[in-house]
Amino acid sequence: MSLYQNELLVKVAREICRWHHERYDGRGYPDGLKGEEIPISAQVVSLADVYDALVSDRVYKKAYSHEKAI
Repeated sequence: MSLYQNELLVKVAREICRWHHERYDGRGYPDGLKGEEIPISAQVVSLADVYDALVSDRVYKKAYSHEKAI
């Protein structure tokens, strides 16, 4: 048991770490949450994560422009 597990910051960080790969339609992972079951903190970070992936060069694709990513 963590000494700080009940701290708000720790709770939000856990939500983000665990659920930022969930999808609104329920086809994400690790728990298949959908819609409002996904904490808003994880939803926001998921959007930022996807945006970052789109505007960054990858070995398999060139970066999109900001306009195209949006």
